[in-house]
Amino acid sequence: MGSSFSNEYIATWIHVPIPRHGEERARNFYEKDLGFKRSYSEFWVAEDGLVRLQLKFVEHVEKINALQPSSLCSIFLKGDFLSLCERWVHQGVSIELLQLDPGGFTAVVLDPFLNRLEFRGDEESSDFSIDTSQWPFFRRA
Repeated sequence: MGSSFSNEYIATWIHVPIPRHGEERARNFYEKDLGFKRSYSEFWVAEDGLVRLQLKFVEHVEKINALQPSSLCSIFLKGDFLSLCERWVHQGVSIELLQLDPGGFTAVVLDPFLNRLEFRGDEESSDFSIDTSQWPFFRRA
């Protein structure tokens, strides 16, 4: 039985818990600091919009995230990952860990509400002229 839908056109939404009073702060972080395109309360992680972060209002998000839960997601980002991390550092983004291992890069980012987001990147397309020696969160596995 044929279908007119293809998996390449089905978007994935990742719900990011925030307090009601934190919407503007969250929008600034995801749009300006991380550089994701915004559409209402959604942020397109990739240009094609197939992976989206969506803000969800919750009570007591600070108490929940103080327990240090695991990352909400693990998302692969195309392109020069080290340059992207350098941009995030200059924007003041809190990076808990940036690790280079045989599979590439993994960065664990904290948003203003202590939500952990994991981003992965390709080692081969990264600019290794970037000086990571001043980044205390950088590790080589």
